[in-house]
Amino acid sequence: MPEKAKIPVYTNDYQYAQENRDYDEWRASNNANKECSAALDKAINENYTYENYHLDTNAVINSVYEEFGKERTDYLLAVHIVNHDWDGRFSNGVKEWAKDKFKYLDQNYVRSELREHGLKSHSTLIDGVARTVIQREKELENPTAAKVSVKFHPHRADEFILKEIATGGTLMTGTREDVRRFCEAELAASVKISGSKV
Repeated sequence: MPEKAKIPVYTNDYQYAQENRDYDEWRASNNANKECSAALDKAINENYTYENYHLDTNAVINSVYEEFGKERTDYLLAVHIVNHDWDGRFSNGVKEWAKDKFKYLDQNYVRSELREHGLKSHSTLIDGVARTVIQREKELENPTAAKVSVKFHPHRADEFILKEIATGGTLMTGTREDVRRFCEAELAASVKISGSKV
């Protein structure tokens, strides 16, 4: 594990740190917060393809998690979103996820001292990163959930190919209704085709 990922996330303000002789811990965490925020912005910029307006959110998360760990990375994503809860470009689900991260913390601390660690990236891109984090958390909570992808069949109109993400193997091909029935019977889950529920 990289050294920066080992630094504990300090969740109290400077005044509390002074009063409780935690200044060194506060300073180490505060410096790591600054670096992690910068790393998030850098990763978003490096993994955004301007030609097709696509952000590889998994690549962003993986690179920052590797250097700073999941806890701090998620913490700073949530800090930015909570401090921009007026921004309509963040989805309601993302806002709720962010608020839940700080339900036990002093809100004045979250909205004052932590505000300086806000991100500079576009809100829509940050929202996309947060959505991927949330999706990963749901998969960890339910590890037996099917992880599949659905794509249009390249040669047959109105048919789709259902693949297992882990292996890349084809589970089936068929119509929209065929895919739905297969998922309900074999996977006990619904999947998405072109952004809509099957």
